This record gives sequence, C-alpha cells and structure tokens, in this order.
Amino acid sequence: MKIVVSTKTPAAQGTLASKHRYVRATRLALILWVFAGYGARASVVPADRSPDRTPGTAVGVVGGIPARDTISTTLSPSGGDDTAAIQSALNNCKPEQTVLLNPGAFTISNQILLRSNVTLRGSGPTQTTINCLGGAQFYTNGDWPNPLPTVSVSSGATAGSKVLTMSDTTTVSVGNLVTITQLNPDYVRYNPTYYGSGPNDCGHDKTRLMALTFKATAKTSTSVTIEHPLPIDMTNAPMLTVWKFVTTGCGIENLTIDQTKGSSSHPIWFIQTYGCWVKNVEFSHPFQRSIWLQDGVNCEVRQCYMHDETTPKSEGLDLYQNCCWNLIEDNILVRAGYPMIILGDWGGGCSCNVIGYNYCLDERSGVGTAGFAILDNHGPHNMFNLYEGNMAQNIVASDGYYGSSSHGTIFRNFASGQFDRSLYLGEACIIVSKWSPYYSVVGNVFGVSSYGSVYEASGLSYQDGVIYKLGYPNASQQTFPTTDSNPSNPEYFDSNVVSTLIRHGNYDFVKKSITWDPNNADHTIPRSLYYGSTPSWWPVSVAFPPIGPDRNPMVSDIPAKIRLGNLSGISAPSALRVVAP
Repeated sequence: MKIVVSTKTPAAQGTLASKHRYVRATRLALILWVFAGYGARASVVPADRSPDRTPGTAVGVVGGIPARDTISTTLSPSGGDDTAAIQSALNNCKPEQTVLLNPGAFTISNQILLRSNVTLRGSGPTQTTINCLGGAQFYTNGDWPNPLPTVSVSSGATAGSKVLTMSDTTTVSVGNLVTITQLNPDYVRYNPTYYGSGPNDCGHDKTRLMALTFKATAKTSTSVTIEHPLPIDMTNAPMLTVWKFVTTGCGIENLTIDQTKGSSSHPIWFIQTYGCWVKNVEFSHPFQRSIWLQDGVNCEVRQCYMHDETTPKSEGLDLYQNCCWNLIEDNILVRAGYPMIILGDWGGGCSCNVIGYNYCLDERSGVGTAGFAILDNHGPHNMFNLYEGNMAQNIVASDGYYGSSSHGTIFRNFASGQFDRSLYLGEACIIVSKWSPYYSVVGNVFGVSSYGSVYEASGLSYQDGVIYKLGYPNASQQTFPTTDSNPSNPEYFDSNVVSTLIRHGNYDFVKKSITWDPNNADHTIPRSLYYGSTPSWWPVSVAFPPIGPDRNPMVSDIPAKIRLGNLSGISAPSALRVVAP
C-alpha cells in the first residue's frame, strides 16, 4: 500500500471545511499506514493465529533486562578451582545486585546454583572465560517429579481471558508458575512408537498435551489471574498444574563458557525460571546443548554466540518443555547443534515464543543425515510460536516425530537451502510435517539463484532440493506412503497440513516470483509481527526489516550475521555461507 500525503499548505486547499477534511484524511492515511506497516494482527496472518508478542510486555523479560549496576562482589581467577568462590559470591549477593568476574580464565568443576534476582556478569566474552571441567554447569532448582494437573478450572479458560475460576486456589502461590491444559482436540496427537503410551512422560498426561504456562499474578479464594491472555480456548475439561519452585530474575552476561574439557549436556540449565536471561555469552565447544530451558516463562537469550558443538546429533539451544513467552533474539549459531534451535525437545508444551533475527550457519554437527537449523516441534504439542527475521539454511516448522504442533508462524525469514549435498539429501528450505495444522508462512525468501527446480515435494519419492515439504511423516525420512485413511497412523501423509496452511507473499528461487494466496487480496506485508517500530537495539546503518519480497534488496544482512563477519577464526565452506541471493 502506498500512501501519498499532499505537500500543499492548508491555505492552498480551499475552505475551512475542506481543510478539516484534509486533516482528517491525512490522519486516517497515517493511521492506516501505521497499521499496515506494523500491525501485529494484520490480515495476512489472522488474529486467531497472532497473540500479543510485544517484547518486554508479552515476550521476554517483562520490563526488559535490568542493568543492575550495583556490584556486590568482584572476583578474579584464583589459578585453581573457582567453583566455591563463585558459589559463595552468588549466595551472599543482595537482591538486584551483581557478582562481577574480572578479566581472566576461571575454572569450575561442579554445579553452581543460581539465585533469584542476582546477576553473574563477566567483563566481556573476550575478557572473561569460564572453563568447565567434567559435569560443571550453572543451574536452578525445580520440582521433581514433575507435577500433574490437579486443579479443575470451572470457567474463564477462553481466548482472551486472564482470570481462571476454580473451587479452591490453596495450592497456587502468586508469583509462581501454573500450566493450564485441556483434553486433546482431534488435531493434537502423539506418536506411540516414540513417545510411549503411559502417563507422565516429561510431566505430561498424554490426554492433555495442549498446555500453556504462565506466571500467576493474583488470586482470590476462587480465581487465579495469569499474566497473559489465553491465545486460544482451553475449555475441554481444563485443569491447572501447579509448580512449587520458581527462580526469578537471574541473569548470566558478558562472558565465555568454554566446554572443551567439559562433559555436561548443558552448561546452563534453567529449570522453572521466570524472567531470567542469558545475554552476550559465547558458548565455545559445547559438549552437547548450550542452554537447556525447562519450564521457563518470559526468559530471554540474546546476543549470544554458540559454536562448534563437539557431540554429533545433539540439540543446541534447547527449549525442552513448558517454555512459553520467551524471546530468543539476535544470536549467532555456527555448527551449534542438531538442530541449533529447538522447541519441545520430546517434552512439548512450548508456546507463544518468539525466535527472532538469529543467524544460523552449517547445521551438520558431525552427522551424515539432514541437519536442521531451527525446529518448531520435536515433542507434542507446541503452538503459536513466531519465527521472524532469521537467516538459516532451512527452517523446519515441525518434524512430527513425537507428535503434533499447530498455529506456528514463519515470517520474513531467509532460508537459503545452501546445504552440503554430499551430506544432505532430500532437504528443503521449509518443512511442515504431519500433524502440523494451522501454520502461516508469510513474507519469506526461500532459496538462492542456483537452487533446484522443484517447488514442492510430491508423491512417494522425495525430490532433492525443493522449496516446500508439507505433510510428510518424519522430517528426515526419504520415502513416503500415500494418504492413509486413518489419521492416527504416524506414517501417513497428512493432507490437513496443506489445507490449513496460509502460504502468502513468499518469494522462492524455483518460481522466481512472489506467490500469493489467491483467496487473500491483502498484499501488504507488515514490517514486523512483534515490533511496533524499528527495535531500539537495531543498528541505524542496517535496514529494517531486513528480509522480504517487498524489500530492495530482498535480503540484507541482519546484525547477528554482521557481528559474525567481524569475528576471527570463523570458517565454513563457501557453499554453506548463508548469503543474500
């Protein structure tokens, strides 16, 4: 949409009435322009697929990551084991203050327990290094075993509601986490071959895989208020799971974690956290995952650099289960996992998260099968996650391996499809596998000028180098059955994926054109689905939005990619560089 505002003065436009009409029309035009350019509920993605995702309000740390300039303790490396010194400094740090690590190399050999409202800050990733030995890690406490749903919700569990009514709220603590579940609708499924058929795998009752987790902000004797409105009706016998422990407002910043000699599967393990963060941290040679976020709400991972994971076929930045309203933004990931960013790693219940403006390079991680950069679902049931502005070799909206997902949005990303063909066969720029209805794919750029000749996979044999692979079972599978009349069969082709998919305003290098949904006349792509204006952290010299078929050029470098180019010691085959077409 193009808005032209006259440059004539009001005096040149006639009578007072016409002046008023001009002013009203101009204001209306500007309002329409704002909503067309920025509206989070623009018609290209329907409102019932677009919950509020405003940073600092709906997603990420509410109010933003605090600076905490008051230093409680300053530590220097001892030359030996620094585990006890760091733990003691954290234990004695006053709330809203910081433990500062001076430049140098610290060593830890055991677990270090993080505390609420305390920051652990280094002097910068190139200045402060923490060398992890063996199973050393930073962690928070949580419930074990995972609780099950115990509190019946009698009313209020409707889309847009924040107040849930029940007969007794005794077990709920204000400030703690609660998870609302309901009995599975027809499109919510699990794969019994891999996920198991008994209750309480990963804390989930398999009849209640649709789950949303919130902080409880208030209660009466018969009601609980949750922080964010429900994005969808949860009215099929809704129940609450009540969590006892929560760690709030802890952060790790401005340092390097080196796991060259470490064997912990995750050097940072945030369990049952609210409003916690990892910022400007380099993860060098992680043994397996870089971060394991488990039952985390309104947390942030931003401006981190994760690279050269040493264990083949292990996840990278892992949102394991019940992770909701989190912001994963502006990170660099190079050979940093398989996949490098994953939601619902077997556990599921990861919803309403934003994965924005991350740069992912070289997904191989030492394996000889298809690698994934970003994966929306590897455990039932995730929903309402937004992927915006990322640059990667591919984006897997859902793999359908353990079960279903729904209502994900893939918006203004660039997936190059630049795979090492000696390792990757049967790959695609975007994959939405079986049991993944109600996805939206809008305003993306897929492929490069040298990409393949097949737009969408079809039939029993899977063509290499396609743009879209939709509805097939198991994202890494190479041969496929025909449509099965029994939708519960985990090995069937799911036509419901395509029939519920919104595919609108995407450019690809097979068709070499923009493909629009013929049923949607709105061809205005919003600038962002979660920012109302150019974000404050965005460099002035960099175009925003950086990606989209309506941009010239269609793909510009994002800040994370620019930072990677400024780092030394980064190598990858030129064919795997995620570069603008």
